[in-house]
Amino acid sequence: MRPDTEHESPLLPAKGELPALSERVTSGVVPLDPESIVRLIGSTLRRLHDASVDQEAAEVSLRARRELLDAQELRPTGEGPYGGRSGAELLAIFDRQLAELGESTEPSVVHGALTLDRCWAAPTGELYFTEWARSGAGDRHLDIAAIAADIADHFGPAAVAPLIDAYGFEHVRPARLDMCQLLNHLVESAQTETSDGAP
Repeated sequence: MRPDTEHESPLLPAKGELPALSERVTSGVVPLDPESIVRLIGSTLRRLHDASVDQEAAEVSLRARRELLDAQELRPTGEGPYGGRSGAELLAIFDRQLAELGESTEPSVVHGALTLDRCWAAPTGELYFTEWARSGAGDRHLDIAAIAADIADHFGPAAVAPLIDAYGFEHVRPARLDMCQLLNHLVESAQTETSDGAP
């Protein structure tokens, strides 16, 4: 579980390199079925979140990510759990959730932008996460929500249950997961709008 860029953590040596013959889990050549891949991600993510937090780690703040959205145009949602809602409505929902739940009082080491394309399987059977630019100390549900959404898109919604099972149901707070899922959706909507509007 090593980054491909500089990053300090007991489980993530600085300037780590992927083992030879490692492959993205989405490459189609990893000799694992989808459920095994998803379970490996869940257990590896749990190990990351159980690591000791460096006192000098950057803060991954839900509120800071939310504030960046004020200057963004948010794409109206179509189908899915947020279907039919405007960006302003979803921001208001998130603001209410954050006011009620607040920032995490138990920050973890978080990747900050975890997707399947950043999950690599080594021939030894170990999993490695890459691209750590947005990592730091924050709410572990940000990572769970991000990878769960990508897994649902890639393998289907039924694949999310094995992820949570491997991570540990008892370590997931549904209300916080919903809040982080909404925040990730809003950030992705803003990035998509920016990409579409680029010259």
